[in-house]
Amino acid sequence: LGNDFISFTYQSDRVGFFDAGLRPDFFSAELLGQIFYNNPVNTVLAVVALVFFFRGRRFMEKKQAALLMFIALPPILLFLFFALFRQTLPHWTGPAWTTLIIISAAFLNDAGEGRSRPKQLPVAVLSSLTVLVIVMVLGVMQIKGGMLYFDHNEDNKHLGEKDISLDMYGWRQLAGEFDLILMQEDLDRNIDPGSPFIGSCWFPAANIDYYLARPHDLKVLGIGSLDALHKYAWMNSNRGGFRIGMDAWFLTLSRDFRDPGKIYARYFDRIEPAHAIPIYRNGRHVMNAYFYYLKGLKVMPEDFLAGRK
Repeated sequence: LGNDFISFTYQSDRVGFFDAGLRPDFFSAELLGQIFYNNPVNTVLAVVALVFFFRGRRFMEKKQAALLMFIALPPILLFLFFALFRQTLPHWTGPAWTTLIIISAAFLNDAGEGRSRPKQLPVAVLSSLTVLVIVMVLGVMQIKGGMLYFDHNEDNKHLGEKDISLDMYGWRQLAGEFDLILMQEDLDRNIDPGSPFIGSCWFPAANIDYYLARPHDLKVLGIGSLDALHKYAWMNSNRGGFRIGMDAWFLTLSRDFRDPGKIYARYFDRIEPAHAIPIYRNGRHVMNAYFYYLKGLKVMPEDFLAGRK
């Protein structure tokens, strides 16, 4: 109440609809995403179990099944409806599909009861596990080894932007490089010791926080919209906030390059490139990290939480 139900208002803004008309492309992406995010075998099995249940096959208590369906089906159908008009994310319905696994399990149990020698591991379960293992193995091989090379972009500031497998890659590698950067900065004094990182969005601010800032007792603060900062809008005050004249670090990756001059020019006296760090995967140069100095805060950032408790 003290924060204007921000979690609910934020989500309602994300899924507002009727503004852009019907979007079959968004609907298709949501439908296929739900199927593949939750394992195609599991989703097909859940649909089959529901069809049999609605056609009168009672493989579990009606009240139990009704409870599970009332938990699972409304979110699935609701987000499919939203997807007719606005872009949604398939993982939002993950808890709903997980709930339906209980109904699928009851269906499989009932299907195996008539057999003289029921299989210890039904074909559906084995298939589901096989798909899971294959996806996990291929995913790890791609993320760690880069079997497929998606990006041939020669522009260093956008290197890697087409490779989704780099989304969470390189942070430990970058942390080691930042250790060396801070050692050099202790000698050069290009930036005030203990200067915080500044971010405009919770991602990658959270990664910077965990891998780079926290090990060196540095803070991460946010300057940007409440929609982009999320919890960092509250964390600013908890971490001491801003003061006129302070310096700060800014980090951006070539996978999602953001020009600090366009974002923060009005807040700082000077913005200067500091360090460019190449990120490698399996010996291949796949991404760059760019550190900037933000020198001399001259304008206090807007407080989006003013008036809230």
